[in-house]
Amino acid sequence: MQSKVVVDGFGLRGKSQWICEAVEELLDREGWTDEIIGDYVFINDGQESIILTDDIVDRINSAIPEAIKAYPHLKGGAQSAIIRTAINARIMELGKLKFQ
Repeated sequence: MQSKVVVDGFGLRGKSQWICEAVEELLDREGWTDEIIGDYVFINDGQESIILTDDIVDRINSAIPEAIKAYPHLKGGAQSAIIRTAINARIMELGKLKFQ
């Protein structure tokens, strides 16, 4: 993830901003809950500390019912599933048109 953050122009200290933007991009897409299935694509090799803006926290909390409706097994971890899905989607550049 850190290399993608740097490649995207956020520098070594831009991880939190990059993740906030990733969450916005995910939640702005129609059918975003379909991407949760692939939410464990990348192995979590440790814990990361991030700071989310209040707006992003509110958006995530508002999205939790939709995620749980689509995947009831997420009831205890929907917030982290949304964040992981957003990170994975941004790393893999999901939601961007790749043909032109």
